[in-house]
Amino acid sequence: MRALRRPVTALVHHPLALEGGRSAEQAAAVAATERAALATAAAVVATSPATARALAADYGVPAHRLTVALPGTDPLPPAVGTGAVPTILTVATITPRKGHGTLVAALDRIRDHSWRAVFVGDDGRDPACAAALRREIAERGLTERIALTGAVTPLALLDHYLDADLFALVSTHEGYGMAFAEALSAGLPIIAGDGGAVRDTVPADAGLLVPPGDVEATAAALARLLDDPALRKRTAAAARRAGAALPTWDDTAAAVEAALAPLLAKAS
Repeated sequence: MRALRRPVTALVHHPLALEGGRSAEQAAAVAATERAALATAAAVVATSPATARALAADYGVPAHRLTVALPGTDPLPPAVGTGAVPTILTVATITPRKGHGTLVAALDRIRDHSWRAVFVGDDGRDPACAAALRREIAERGLTERIALTGAVTPLALLDHYLDADLFALVSTHEGYGMAFAEALSAGLPIIAGDGGAVRDTVPADAGLLVPPGDVEATAAALARLLDDPALRKRTAAAARRAGAALPTWDDTAAAVEAALAPLLAKAS
């Protein structure tokens, strides 16, 4: 690869090789191109400690070129729920990595409980995945209980957070988890897939973590929170505390500025 005239900074949310829906060969090819690209970067900004660890261990990025800059979170009012049937909210693009199919299968196992689910997120990123999800919901007879909204406006998304009682997202991998941060800010108890940076983002007392792809564990976690109002109250309070401590976008900008400052000084 030819030398670059000016220093390049790479911003990495998570390696694309970890995106779901690829074969092992495809993932390896993507990883190779990413490794080559990162080798040219004078500085690399990762959006979580977990991503930084992966870049150091699997991509050979040296520590002195790595900076962690957590994304900022805009504070949200506390969620109040609907006061009726408990609402389980998921906010994620409909792609294989986000684990919607696992969540649907888990919800099917607790169909004897009182709940409704709302899946908010872009359904145009992977049309085949979205179509498969709709078929699965229909085949399980859950069309009346699980709503898919597609992409929504920021104001509508806020309403969904405020109307929810629980937040569930069982991704196979997260580079940070912006939706988790928003759910924490709203004080929602969380059921999360324990993949990638989720442990960095969701404190242990703010929800229940399950192995990615584990339908039975996801169903058990959902049932536990639905059946135990006291546990929901404790995890909601812990989530709200954690949300209040999340970095602002000013904090994020300061971290990125610190990463860029040495490069700018050399260029001047």
